Amino acid sequence: MQTETYFLKSDQNFSSHIRDENYASEVFYQLYPMADQDYSC
Repeated sequence: MQTETYFLKSDQNFSSHIRDENYASEVFYQLYPMADQDYSC
């Protein structure tokens, strides 16, 4: 079984990822709010 290291991570736990400028604006965050916690099964 394969797992993904970065599957549905919250912003604070995704520190090695640099968000593209188009997806880092206040408008984007208002339209698509990010989770406060990681998703877990």
